[in-house]
Amino acid sequence: MIANALFNTVVLCKYPQYATNAPATTANQEAAGWLRRNPAVARKVGGAVVSAAVSSQSAAAGGGGGAAAGGSAAGSSWI
Repeated sequence: MIANALFNTVVLCKYPQYATNAPATTANQEAAGWLRRNPAVARKVGGAVVSAAVSSQSAAAGGGGGAAAGGSAAGSSWI
């Protein structure tokens, strides 16, 4: 444990943003910046999110996974 604490101290002291007191960015800001620099990936991720939302809505309405689709009708709840 002591070795790990010493290692963490060295890493923190050598970290460039720690040493210069540069403004830190949040994970959300980093992700937004990365998606801005990679618009093709952003479109692909956006399409996957919309597709998942649509499929989730149809499943919640009873459109998927019921007895007709090969699932069990008894006790089937997504919540």
